[in-house]
Amino acid sequence: VVKYFQEHVRLDKSSYDDFLGINDTNLFDKLEPTGEDRIFSTAQTVNVLISSFTYLDNATGKLKWINDRQIETIQIMVNKSISWLLENVFKYQPFNCFFSGSVKGFNQLPFWYPANIYQFLNGTTFDPNHFDINNGSLVDAIVGVSGYIN
Repeated sequence: VVKYFQEHVRLDKSSYDDFLGINDTNLFDKLEPTGEDRIFSTAQTVNVLISSFTYLDNATGKLKWINDRQIETIQIMVNKSISWLLENVFKYQPFNCFFSGSVKGFNQLPFWYPANIYQFLNGTTFDPNHFDINNGSLVDAIVGVSGYIN
């Protein structure tokens, strides 16, 4: 995990892009990276590193770093990324922080996730509580979030 993140960190050595941010193309099909998933990818990297290299101390109820020969490197990576997030969280639009281009089964339908936008590709909206899942138009449905869901 650590080697992968070290090899894929951006030049600033504290933030990360994934496929949505680095494979964007413009109108002329030329590569034009936007970094649109930079916030999510960086936060996810922090979560993976913390989850992989900490444990819950039952006596204190706090996370503690595991003893590992490269734990200092991991802590530096986490701290740099957290600092970057704190400094940049409002500089980027949080586009595509959750993205799925395919559905592999009923439990992966977008209606199972929090959302507040329900529309078809043509822009007309629909009520998810009265949607006929047997209707083939599910393929043309967009389900997402605008702003925050409280």
